[in-house]
Parts: sequence; structure tokens; C-alpha cells
Amino acid sequence: MILPQSDKKKKIHRSKSNGKGKPPKPKPVPQIKKPSPKPRASSLRRPIRVYVAARSDTESHPVKQQRWADYWIKAMLEEALKRRGFQITKKDVDVGIQIFGGIYDIPECQKIFSWIIGKPEQADPNWLKQFDKVFSSSKVFAQELTQQGIKTQVIYGGSSFVLPKTKPPFIHDVIFVGHWRPGGRKAVEWLKNKEALKLEVWGMGWGGRLPKYVHRKSYLPYNELSRLYASSKISLNDEGYKNKAEKGFINFRVFDILASGGFCITEKNPGIQEIFGNAVPQYDSPERLTGLVKHFLTHPEDRNQKALLGYKLVQKYTWDYVAEQFEKAIKK
Repeated sequence: MILPQSDKKKKIHRSKSNGKGKPPKPKPVPQIKKPSPKPRASSLRRPIRVYVAARSDTESHPVKQQRWADYWIKAMLEEALKRRGFQITKKDVDVGIQIFGGIYDIPECQKIFSWIIGKPEQADPNWLKQFDKVFSSSKVFAQELTQQGIKTQVIYGGSSFVLPKTKPPFIHDVIFVGHWRPGGRKAVEWLKNKEALKLEVWGMGWGGRLPKYVHRKSYLPYNELSRLYASSKISLNDEGYKNKAEKGFINFRVFDILASGGFCITEKNPGIQEIFGNAVPQYDSPERLTGLVKHFLTHPEDRNQKALLGYKLVQKYTWDYVAEQFEKAIKK
């Protein structure tokens, strides 16, 4: 089965006036075409062929492509599936896994899954009904979709990071890693005028948007982030997209920070408490964020205790664990 053409041609249409006081009739949802049935993937004597599709596939420039978060999510999932005996290919695919970030092409395949890791406002139930299985990295959103008739299973994110062999000294007080987005980033916007907190920002698009005393760094490759998180007293998380936090989607950055032995403060999110309990403090206002940062900078015992708890809790959430959940769904 195949997905519709690129979202440059097929988009989710929102209701707009036609100039006569009435909204236009909604366009039909694009249909997924299904090829002739073949033997179940679980009954094949050869390795099951899987293709993982990500929005970053649409980026033609190889360097820019690696700046997309889902590029690394796709890469880590593919490697974990390979370790479980699956063949990763784009030819004669048995099962396609769409890392949901909008609607885009993937090859024709016997079964197709959608894994929603963000952009819940684009997850049209009428479109999702066409998938063989739907997954969400948010329990809150999975329940919401299930109530709408889309049976959705929860598969949380993971991390491939491990503690450095030698714990690096703390050389950063407060850091944020992430590209600038229209509308800003709460974590940065709310702290950028607090010179005493020594905020440092890594990412693209921040030029001219920060005071001179905020240390702005360029893009840091993903595989170098673990040491940065481990050498920072506080790593901030901000979802950066509308509705993502309130719908319970946890940025995979949180998993990476904790797996590196770092300490994380994040935007308020109903999904955090269930997985990480009190190991990850949450903010919902400038005053709350400032207060948390000041407290944990001056109380290293509290900070280290929560970092250790977070590290213990995140051990379950590896990419091998994520791949195991998909393996069960594929072979079921």
C-alpha cells in the first residue's frame, strides 16, 4: 500500500470561507492503495523487509538532513530493528513504519504503521483509519485517538546514549539545545534576560535574537550531545510546537539528557510524571522556571539526586526496547 503524494501536493485542508459566508465542502481524504495480499510477514522464511519513513527524507541536502530530529530517530530505530534480524530496505517492503510528522510518501508495502511522535493537530482521524496499526509516543493522545475510534498503542521514545566512561566536570551551568522556531522557545525566552544564570544555547536560527551575554553556539552533531548533557548542571527542554506538551508528547531530548547522566528541567507535560515521576521538574511560567533553575544551581545535592533517579528510570527506554515493541506488532 502507498501513502499519497508529498504534502506539497496533498495537505490537510482546514475550513476557510469561500467569500459567500459558507465554508467550502471538505475535500475527500486521500486513500491508501493496497496491493494484492501476500503471505504474512511472520510466516516468511527470509528476513522481514521494513522501511522507516521520516519527514527528513524530503530534505535533499545531506548536511541539512542531519539537523532534523526525526533523521536520528529514524536512524536509531533502523539500527535497532537490524539487530533484531529485520532487513531495512526501500524495495519489496513488507512493513512500512511512518514516523508521523505530516503526510508524505513511503514505498508500497503490505502493511503500514504510523507512529505519531508529535504534531497532533495534523493527525487527522479519517486519514489514520487507513493504517493497519497506529502508535503514539503519548499515552494522553493515544487515549484521545482511541476514543475517536482509532485504536492506538503507546510506544514511547528511547535513547542510544550511555554514561561517559569518565564523568566530565561541569563546565556549563544552564544549556538549551534546539533550533529557533517562530514564536520563540519558552525556556530561552523566559531566561534570556537573566544574565546571572549564564544561559548557553546550541542550535540554528538564533542569530540576532539573543542578548550578547547569552552564549550562542552553532549546531552540535547529535552524537556529540551526550557529553554536553553530562557536563551541564542543568539542561532545559522545550517542546517548541503547538499542543505537543499539553497532549503528553515527551521530546526525545529528555530521554537523551537522562541517559547521559544529565539533569533536565522541562516544560509542563502530563506524560512526564508517569514515566519519570519527580526526577524531571516541570515549569509552566517564567517565575516557576527561574525559581527551579536558581534552586538547582545552588543545591547540587538535590540536583544530583534527581539526575541519578532519572538515569535509573530511563534505562528501560532504549532503542532496542522501542524496536522490540514494533517487532511484536509486526509479527502479531
